[in-house]
Amino acid sequence: MTKTRQLFNVVLLEFLKKFSGDIYIIALPAIAASLNTQRQHVQIMVSLFLIGAAVSQLICGSLSDNLGRRRILLSSLLVFIVGAFTCASFTDLSMLLVGIFVMGLGIGAAPVIGKAIIFDLYHKSGKTALFLVITSAFVVWAPAVAMAIGGNVSHYFGWHFVFHLSGVFGIVAWIVSYFYLPKTVPTEKPQPGPMTILHNYSTVLSNLVFSISLLGLALTTSMIFIFYTAGYFIMNHTLHIPLNIIGYFTFLIVGGNFCGKFLGGYFSLHLKERQALFISSSICALSASFMFVAAWLHFMNVYTMLGPMMVYMFGLGSLMPVARTYLMHLTPKHAGTSAGITGIAISLTASFVCLLVSHFSIHALLPMATLMIFVAISAWVMFMLSFRLH
Repeated sequence: MTKTRQLFNVVLLEFLKKFSGDIYIIALPAIAASLNTQRQHVQIMVSLFLIGAAVSQLICGSLSDNLGRRRILLSSLLVFIVGAFTCASFTDLSMLLVGIFVMGLGIGAAPVIGKAIIFDLYHKSGKTALFLVITSAFVVWAPAVAMAIGGNVSHYFGWHFVFHLSGVFGIVAWIVSYFYLPKTVPTEKPQPGPMTILHNYSTVLSNLVFSISLLGLALTTSMIFIFYTAGYFIMNHTLHIPLNIIGYFTFLIVGGNFCGKFLGGYFSLHLKERQALFISSSICALSASFMFVAAWLHFMNVYTMLGPMMVYMFGLGSLMPVARTYLMHLTPKHAGTSAGITGIAISLTASFVCLLVSHFSIHALLPMATLMIFVAISAWVMFMLSFRLH
């Protein structure tokens, strides 16, 4: 089994996670109208998807360290497929919420195991961050593709087809993983019991620098979900932009992230991890500050929303691979557990901020911008604190 095939498998898994997590978000206004319910009720779908992913990451990351990556991944993908077709088959809100939770539960293991596979392959050569940049340079376009497809599919065919697409993509990912993915972490005496999982997690979380840096990464990433959950409703309901057009805006936002990946690649080769994280987190904080000032001055239009977000995503693109590698290097013997905890923290933090955003007004930019600047500055402080403790 060549490394190229395994890298392709990782890219596919990461792409599926982001694709399935974003394709339905653009359809939320259409789902709310179809079910004749309030937007707050359908926005809960985002939180449930993230909570399901967090539960999966809580278990699967540590289990993959003991049982191997392949067995856990194939089982989780089957759960995802069931959840996707459940969402596609019902028009009842309660069943839709159950289905979206099952989707998150199934797909949560994919990015965790994918990153652990890269760490397994390249940590001895010191190229983990570089290959995380390479894979993420492809995966970064998943939200844009998902939003563009989701916007057009929900506009012309109905929102049910959005979940049909996710289910079909899940089947393709399962087939590829079955043939391409070997057992990358063999163990003579696997011990997948609860005590083993608890031991792995306590070992990783007892590292104070890891925990503080993790909080900084989780806060930084949650900004994406704040914007997707509230920003697209503002564009659709207040600025009266059609969903299929909004979907294409995501390419501009993701373009900023893509460009940031190149900066992250440069950082991984030429700068220390602390220096890279300082620069990237500062870019994120400054862009959030610009959006806040624009909102405070009542400049609410597409430019004051997309412009700062593109810059923010540039900073985030350079930060993510460096931060994830930094966290795994702090606990190299528990790469799967570290990746799992990282995914849990990101999912739970994003879920919490999405619940907050669901109660914000969609007729003004200031509430969303205020939360975004608070989150961005808090993340910057967490990174600075971790550097002083390390």
